[in-house]
Amino acid sequence: MKFSLLLGLLLIATNSYAVYEDFSLDNSDINNSQYIGDLDENGDIHLFGARGEVSVFGVTIIDNDNADFYSFDASAGNGISINVFTPEGPEEFNDTILGLFDVNGNEVATSDYDHVAFDEYGYDPKIIYNITETGTYFFALAGWGDDLYTGDIATDGESTDFLYTVEVSNIPFTAPEVSNVPVPAAVWLFGTALVGVAGLGRRRTV
Repeated sequence: MKFSLLLGLLLIATNSYAVYEDFSLDNSDINNSQYIGDLDENGDIHLFGARGEVSVFGVTIIDNDNADFYSFDASAGNGISINVFTPEGPEEFNDTILGLFDVNGNEVATSDYDHVAFDEYGYDPKIIYNITETGTYFFALAGWGDDLYTGDIATDGESTDFLYTVEVSNIPFTAPEVSNVPVPAAVWLFGTALVGVAGLGRRRTV
């Protein structure tokens, strides 16, 4: 009951389709990516997740330090915007790497620090891309230095363990950059929801 209520609050706060990372799945490669929805059917998609071992309101959530892969459906003729927001990015140096892959699994875009709407230090990535082929696309989130999204690096440091939200949106084809990000209220709510998710799912460790 409490978990359902939290998800309901998330939907209200973001005014869009909310998804949480399934901690019972190992989504550390593109073949096992977690599907988060269809942009045409769901509109803006807000994803809430975590990397590594993080504490939310005194509860520890354990994920591995590998990249997190997600998939979604998009239609040709639209542009897409993928915005990443790490609540404590500047304070904890949570420098996230974002990669976008097309329907064939080829990397077509990458970003390290292009999103500065709520992040003046440039730790949060952002990608804008024009969809030319209808189908399932993929994106990956990794820590600083993990440009190949393998998790097999020695320089991750603090950047491996962080909470994140991702907003995936349809935008006009060849549109200029936009700065849509999850509202601050949703950040607090998603942390609470992840605690519930971690309790329901099978914890996985490195």
